[in-house]
Amino acid sequence: LILLQNKFNNLTFLSNLNISKFSSLTSLLNKLNNLTSLATFLILRY
Repeated sequence: LILLQNKFNNLTFLSNLNISKFSSLTSLLNKLNNLTSLATFLILRY
């Protein structure tokens, strides 16, 4: 039972790690999108 609990804890830890990686990736993508939209706006202005 304790081993099962440890395995479950490891699973939740891994999933949390994946979620944090995914959220940082999405924030990075959002920043990239903001930069590209800003660049296109500046290009269109000139």
